[in-house]
Amino acid sequence: GRDPRTHQGRLLCVVLPIEGMCPGVAIVVGVPGILSISIGLYAYNREGSVDRIRQERGIKEHIEPTVSGYIGGAGAGVMTYNAMKRGILLHPAFRQGGSLNANPSEIKTWTQFWKATGPRAAGTVISIIGAFCAAGAAAPYFDAQDMWPQREQSTTSH
Repeated sequence: GRDPRTHQGRLLCVVLPIEGMCPGVAIVVGVPGILSISIGLYAYNREGSVDRIRQERGIKEHIEPTVSGYIGGAGAGVMTYNAMKRGILLHPAFRQGGSLNANPSEIKTWTQFWKATGPRAAGTVISIIGAFCAAGAAAPYFDAQDMWPQREQSTTSH
């Protein structure tokens, strides 16, 4: 008898020749995936902040993106990235890994890939995504810095 798991594994390697391509697959799939998640979370957090500002300040008009919003959001993102990366990489769980000093062309399995990149890469990805979240949440506050509801003038005089 044949072991069906072994047969299916061989079939997968024949149909999808991904063995030995771990770094390439990670770059081709990982970078666009991380970028897509980051941009989506930026937009989500930005809209949440816009709604919060409009509600808190009683603003009816839409808050348009401004240069100061982009600069302020980018600054918040960079500061968040630096703080998270330092904080995450100091945690013992993220200090492990990276023990295999291998050339990317020598990595043949996902286990070897994980040992070569280790949790440090995961910590970096978490920091990048967190930075985009913070940038999206902060930008509208810079965009709306001059937007306050008009106060009604009192018509009574003394």
